[in-house]
Amino acid sequence: MARLMRRWLMRLLFVFAIAAGALFAFTMVGGASHGWELPAASISAQAAFPISNEVLEKDWSQAYLYVPKDLPNDRPARLVIALHGMGGNGKNFCVNLTRRADQEGWILLGPTFTYHDWKVVSSLRQDDVNYLPRIKGMVDSAAVRAGHSIMKGVYIYGFSRGAQMALRFSLVYPELVKRAAVFSGGTYTLPMAESPLEGAKVPLDFPFGVADLSHYFGRDFNVTKFRSVKFLVGVGANDDQPDDVPAVWTPYIGATRIERARTLFQALERLDVKAELLLIPGVHQETGEMRSKVLAFFAQP
Repeated sequence: MARLMRRWLMRLLFVFAIAAGALFAFTMVGGASHGWELPAASISAQAAFPISNEVLEKDWSQAYLYVPKDLPNDRPARLVIALHGMGGNGKNFCVNLTRRADQEGWILLGPTFTYHDWKVVSSLRQDDVNYLPRIKGMVDSAAVRAGHSIMKGVYIYGFSRGAQMALRFSLVYPELVKRAAVFSGGTYTLPMAESPLEGAKVPLDFPFGVADLSHYFGRDFNVTKFRSVKFLVGVGANDDQPDDVPAVWTPYIGATRIERARTLFQALERLDVKAELLLIPGVHQETGEMRSKVLAFFAQP
């Protein structure tokens, strides 16, 4: 009887140890305020696998796809991708772009994503590692969905959180992007593997830079292909509040959205990437003037 009791006690202790270990891992990796997050090793392994048909079907079911009537069948159409900000969705973000799409013969794609806390680096990284390959999956299958051939090289526009995604998509998949317009991003990934900080060069790991891009996406940063992407970087001229953006990025890209837009623009120039910087009157909101600038930028060859 005593031996049987000891055996059951050992089993109970073993189960308790497993449960305690799992709880400890959950607490260290996630936390009550931000939810569960995959550790870096798991994130990189996840990105190495192709996007499943199930995930792709779900993304398409939530996306907004606009195909103008009477598109000429003798030539491919431009694909314009519009990435919404926090709390938005693809349809609402695209609705003010459809008139120009009709005029120009553009196909619009507005994915809908549920972003997590972008001010927490690990949460932002997890979202981008999750969503960027899924955007690529939608680009790869867009012609079939639209029922029309598509030009090589997409035109991608993002505002606020969407601007961060648009830039990082261009960094990871530059061969897929023709032009990118990024407006009012709270953080930006620099196209650099290292940065001078306090008199010494420090590695810029993702999402701050591209030093370890292959760890998360299975491919290195291709600066040659990246140089072929044309950029429009925009920000509100009064968007100068440091409290609006996470301070952990300040040593690398500045303290406000204006400083961060300028830092990105300067980094692009140093790489000989063709880029424009626009300061638009107003604060942190998408305006008609912003959209007009983006649409004019996309109308260029």
